[in-house]
Amino acid sequence: MDPLVANPEKEISALPQAAEDFGIEHRYWDIFGKQHEASEDVLKTILRSLGVDTSSNESIEKAVEERHWQEWSQPLRPTLVVSQSYPGFPIAIPAQLGNSKASFVIECEDGARQEHTYFLAESPQIGKSTLRGRQFVRKQVALGTELPLGYHKITLSVEGGPMSTARLIVAPDRAYQPHWLETGRGAGMAVS
Repeated sequence: MDPLVANPEKEISALPQAAEDFGIEHRYWDIFGKQHEASEDVLKTILRSLGVDTSSNESIEKAVEERHWQEWSQPLRPTLVVSQSYPGFPIAIPAQLGNSKASFVIECEDGARQEHTYFLAESPQIGKSTLRGRQFVRKQVALGTELPLGYHKITLSVEGGPMSTARLIVAPDRAYQPHWLETGRGAGMAVS
């Protein structure tokens, strides 16, 4: 076998994991109970549409590693969606800051401003990772206060660490349900 040609079996086996890491469903069950797997070509096409170089297994692995780095090296995800009654969300921080004090400033869409201080030692750890020789932990933070519905901006400052800003979307706990539907039946259209 030519050493310059990638091993296709190894490359195929890396694709489903890369698809999962990029949030792509690569298998599903149909209504008859039969499982379907996306083909290598479909996975590569979707990954390419997300900006991933799928020309070799090494380039796919590099894209996955870069995605993980972006997820762990930034304290907040670019957009956080929380429910109104439980405004909790994950933050990723260097492991040595796991017991630090964090400050949150929320700028509400109506112009109001809220400030919260949070001690990360009180937060449950929900994940950890080592990337590029650095250790990170993911903590679940719950602000413990109801926030107004809407699109807000949140800024996080961790004592001795990074600052991060994100869009904070506060959604209702459940979708509106008309009174007549609580006791009756209805039909409608759904688009996935």
